[in-house]
Amino acid sequence: MASITNKPGRPRSFDQDEVLEKAMWAFFQHGFEGTSSRDLQAATGLTAPSLYNAFGAKHDIYLAALNRYVRLGFEYMINDLADGSGGLDDLDQFLQKVWSTFEGAHPAMGCMVLNARGEFGRGQPDILATCDTFTNRQVRAFSAALQRAANLGEIDPSFASRYVQCFRMMLNGLLHLVRTNGLDEDVRETFAAIRQTVREWNCGDSSQNSQNPPKGFNS
Repeated sequence: MASITNKPGRPRSFDQDEVLEKAMWAFFQHGFEGTSSRDLQAATGLTAPSLYNAFGAKHDIYLAALNRYVRLGFEYMINDLADGSGGLDDLDQFLQKVWSTFEGAHPAMGCMVLNARGEFGRGQPDILATCDTFTNRQVRAFSAALQRAANLGEIDPSFASRYVQCFRMMLNGLLHLVRTNGLDEDVRETFAAIRQTVREWNCGDSSQNSQNPPKGFNS
């Protein structure tokens, strides 16, 4: 996580977490380059000197906001998936939580981590490291849920790693569509199709489908 160094001066009359939350949504909606100093001031209600004294330069504010997004993602969705007791049902609940974030008070903008990867590529090691932390933890959570599904006899264990990659591809595709299309009818149908695909992975007795790859990708 990015650290925030408090600089000497008068005590602050604002809540840093609340300000960072507002900055996070500004960056999430417009990206790093698309968010100006004026945008940050409008979003947070603070002057530029107050922002920069509290958090550092624009890059520092963005990194702190991205780390906040990652932490909230862990707390709200990923930790529950990693530590759950179900298999495919837990993946479905995870998908429903993802969708619920699209229908909140802020515009549906996909995933801030994916957006950061698209905007920065590999050009900013500190941002890339935060993105990798999120992605690696997410993949481990998917793997844990699908291992539980295998243990419950819902999927063929020999396909478990391929289910993980398939689920990632479907989720990332959905997040990209949400970013570009909003919550239009095509996106809603895509979401419903992903949930249906995951449900249809349940083979009951995994031995029945041992020779067939999971629905959603080719062998």
